[in-house]
Amino acid sequence: MMARTTIVWGLVALAGGLLAALYLPGSGVWAQTPDTVNSQAIVPLQKLEGSATWQQDNFGWSVALDGDYLVVGAPHYTTTDATPGSAYIFKRDAESNAWTEIRQLLANDGQPGDRFGYAVAISGDKVVVGAPWADVGGWQDAGAAYVFRRDKDGAGNWGQVAKLTASDIYTHSDHMGTTVAIDGNTIVVGAAEKEVNNIRDAGAAYIFTSSSTDNWSQSAILTATTPYTQDLFGRAVTIDGDTVVVGAPWANAGKQFDTGFAHIFYRSGTQWNEVKKISASDPQPYDRFGTSLALDGDTLVVGAYQPGSGSMSPGPGAAYIFERNASGANQWGQRAKISATEGISGDRFGFATHVTGDKVVVGAYLTEVAGDIYRGAAYVFERNAGGNNAWGQTAQLLAHDGKMGDQFGFAVAARGNILAVGAPYANRGTVLNSGSVYLFFRANYVIHLPVISR
Repeated sequence: MMARTTIVWGLVALAGGLLAALYLPGSGVWAQTPDTVNSQAIVPLQKLEGSATWQQDNFGWSVALDGDYLVVGAPHYTTTDATPGSAYIFKRDAESNAWTEIRQLLANDGQPGDRFGYAVAISGDKVVVGAPWADVGGWQDAGAAYVFRRDKDGAGNWGQVAKLTASDIYTHSDHMGTTVAIDGNTIVVGAAEKEVNNIRDAGAAYIFTSSSTDNWSQSAILTATTPYTQDLFGRAVTIDGDTVVVGAPWANAGKQFDTGFAHIFYRSGTQWNEVKKISASDPQPYDRFGTSLALDGDTLVVGAYQPGSGSMSPGPGAAYIFERNASGANQWGQRAKISATEGISGDRFGFATHVTGDKVVVGAYLTEVAGDIYRGAAYVFERNAGGNNAWGQTAQLLAHDGKMGDQFGFAVAARGNILAVGAPYANRGTVLNSGSVYLFFRANYVIHLPVISR
């Protein structure tokens, strides 16, 4: 009996002309016959490409899911004479499960090189898009984030309602907007290269709140209790309710360089207080723990894409799972360290992470697949797979049409049983690096990649 299940995808023709992709293990034998599963479990999803994407747009650089809406960033989107960046919103049809592009988002004051779309987030009827190379008030590359709301300026429209900038810009290249997160009426924006107390690249994260519709204001600035040069605090941010987590992946632990930390903050009234600073149970130099973060309720996932080497030479990467009340109330104890069963050095497993309920998705965008370097992969882990409270690998996700250099797994998002994986360097025919996003659905404990459409 196999100890784990890995699902790899390729195209298989099913009755009715539906295309799906499925390999199921049985007694150690891998089969690809569609009659090994109930065909009703095969749900049509898509490979997505932006309607206006072109060469080097990198559609799929960032992805975010909430309910029936998907947001995709294309930070190098090119207009006729400039590259300000763009984001796209897709909506799922409840009956067909097909996803359709409904809006392309652009900053109303976008400029060449802003990289609008570098980071995206969505919560309900609000979308946040980071533009970390935007100039602000004469400060080059200070960065900004933009807020859009559904039904602004018309039913079904997504209109811009705010531009968020830092209140304390006094140097160039803070790159605010490299990461963004939103939950309800609270937005977190990372500025990992922010100078703090004259400490270069110490980093900061900014909290913005909305007291009324479309009225957003800065309410807090988060920094490490003891900032150091090049900690890059703010390289990753995540929020759920009154909990915010900020990654500082280049922070040192004593003489161990770039081991990384994650800082946990709780909101009390209008104040945010750091309650915990966590690290990997097995820190090594250059792990870069805190490169990616994902929070859902009491479960926190922290990516560290270098572990395994203890040197600047990359290992295969890892992700760490923490729970709020493990090891005591609000102690955020480590529950598991996860890595790809197939992982090898340089995969960058952990560069992107997401969690939804009892499922964790991790991207490994430089994974070699069938001899194709940097083709990329993503992995699904589930709570209690392999034992009580264990987090076992249950699937390996691959693009069915993946090619060398696609970097599938550069960005991941999950909500319920829907997974989205970005491949920002995928080509569309002869259009190089235009990018793609692949959607997967899990039904009857099987993850499917179906019909390909635009």
